[in-house]
Amino acid sequence: SKGVELTYGNLYSNAVAALERYDFKQDELVLNLLPLSHVFARTCDLYVWCLNGHHMVCSRGKESFSEDIKHWRPTHINAVPVVFQNLLSTVTDKCSSLSDVTGGRLRHVNAGGAPVPEPLRSAFQSNGIPMYQGYGLSETSPVIALEGTSGTCPESVGRPLNSVEVRIKNGEIQTRGPSVMKGYLDDPERTAAVFDGGWLKTGDLGRIDEDGFLYVDGRLDEMMVTAAGHNISPALLESQICQEPDVARVVVFGHGKPYLVGLIVLNSKCVESHDLLNRINNHLLAFPKYCRIREIVVLDRDLSIEDGELTSKQSLVRNVIAQSYASEIESMYI
Repeated sequence: SKGVELTYGNLYSNAVAALERYDFKQDELVLNLLPLSHVFARTCDLYVWCLNGHHMVCSRGKESFSEDIKHWRPTHINAVPVVFQNLLSTVTDKCSSLSDVTGGRLRHVNAGGAPVPEPLRSAFQSNGIPMYQGYGLSETSPVIALEGTSGTCPESVGRPLNSVEVRIKNGEIQTRGPSVMKGYLDDPERTAAVFDGGWLKTGDLGRIDEDGFLYVDGRLDEMMVTAAGHNISPALLESQICQEPDVARVVVFGHGKPYLVGLIVLNSKCVESHDLLNRINNHLLAFPKYCRIREIVVLDRDLSIEDGELTSKQSLVRNVIAQSYASEIESMYI
């Protein structure tokens, strides 16, 4: 565990910059779903509300979320992608519209804390609700980049906030600015290790395009090196594969191996899987051939937080998944 020291100045500067990107109106009503102990909710819900003076309502909890959203009819929600996925599944289950289950007033939503699958974003867009993606860390108060008034670009997390500088060094996203933490509590060695001449090393792989949009391509410490010596970011491939409508989740393996394989969770048990591998690889045509998936195993259940396979933000815990499905993974290399 780590204690991140954030000053009043850190939090204030980040809230001001985030508010510029949100372009909230005075009649905005934000429904807070995430715990205010989490810096995402504290800055983007609470402190932005304090600065702008719009309305904010705190949900009674995830069990009451559906009732709360219908009752309060918010115009904006900040949440992790799984919350919006659950909203979408409610629409599917009850044959209603997204407008029906959200109160009919949502102007936009902001997803952060985990990558946003493109089908999820497209589903909201097709219902007239823009889904903005953001990126940040606890160490940066937390927002580094955010879509919104600065424009959007598919698969990117938006442009860096106006007060935030970002650079890519050796493939890693690094950042500096007034919202970067003071340091780790009582841990000067760890603090020194995470800074590079005033730049915070995020540990995330990324790139910036010519228009200034930032892309996150996975974790630096998750890079795979195949038996042929190819460096591959599994998260980058997984985000592409999840654009396949039938794929709910995928985990790519191949470190030290001659080719890549994948564990697949389908959106429905009724999906035809006979040509699934071809459809998956169609999403990887822009990558070198060594990034193609050679074999897949379709799992009969989703990964879970309870089994330690996912974090509370639905991020993959790769070492646990590798242990849980060791026999399935090895079977694809026989």
